[in-house]
Amino acid sequence: MPVWGGGLTSHSTNYYGNQIREEQERGERRWRRKKEEERRKKKKRKEGEEEEEEEEEEEEEEEEEEEEEEEEEEEEEEAEEGEEK
Repeated sequence: MPVWGGGLTSHSTNYYGNQIREEQERGERRWRRKKEEERRKKKKRKEGEEEEEEEEEEEEEEEEEEEEEEEEEEEEEEAEEGEEK
């Protein structure tokens, strides 16, 4: 069959076959990534439940420390203002 006849050539079938294979591989990669992310999320949830309690306690402690620091700064500012007067 002549190339100019508009039929499929070995080059064109190879080209389209490669494109199809690449699409399939991309789809498989997407699927794998998606499954891996789901596994990570599940794992984090399991670990997260235990860690959430610890994190909440740490956050509360940090907030308390920040409040104490702010109070100390306010006291220092008031003391400085009292000295200026």
